[in-house]
Amino acid sequence: MANDYSSVTVVGIGGPGSSTVEYLDRWGAGGARCVVMNTDPVSLGINLCYNKLLLGAQDPAKDKDAITQALEGARLVLLVAGLGHAGTDATPVVARIAKQAGATVVALVFTPFSYEGKTRQDHARHGIEQLKATTDWTAVLSNDDITERADPLESISSVFATLNESIRKWVLVLPTQAADKTGTFDAALIERGFRESELGELLW
Repeated sequence: MANDYSSVTVVGIGGPGSSTVEYLDRWGAGGARCVVMNTDPVSLGINLCYNKLLLGAQDPAKDKDAITQALEGARLVLLVAGLGHAGTDATPVVARIAKQAGATVVALVFTPFSYEGKTRQDHARHGIEQLKATTDWTAVLSNDDITERADPLESISSVFATLNESIRKWVLVLPTQAADKTGTFDAALIERGFRESELGELLW
């Protein structure tokens, strides 16, 4: 039971989150189900992930039935999103629906670059507050920190490709590291595993 990858669903919400989950879907997530959700039909259309769901831009909660179906059977739901963008409002909605279905819910989110402006930064902070209230644990990474820690000669695309691979490695060990003796996914174990991974030093 503790090693059951099929009980893990990774959901990318919005453009940045969907790009990460597309990477996981392409290169392998150990059998975890990968789903991308977006309010932008164009962005969703070019994403190569097999499982896709178009959300209503005005009120994603109206898509509760479709979201519930996409998460069916998941005991652990990992939400990935870039905040300050479309994923900011939709991610807490998906988190609440996943919790109502009985899943352990963890979010991995990224704050906007400082150059994106105060409005997006404020929007992101509001999203973080909502996620901390609705998930079992939320990991926050800063796009500024990610790029500042990288080799200055490395391209942005290369930096985030490396980050996606680190996320994939973390997802691959989730079922074995994050389940307690009963096979229940434990948010405290998930947090500990994250902090001990390559991603831990990036926690905001």
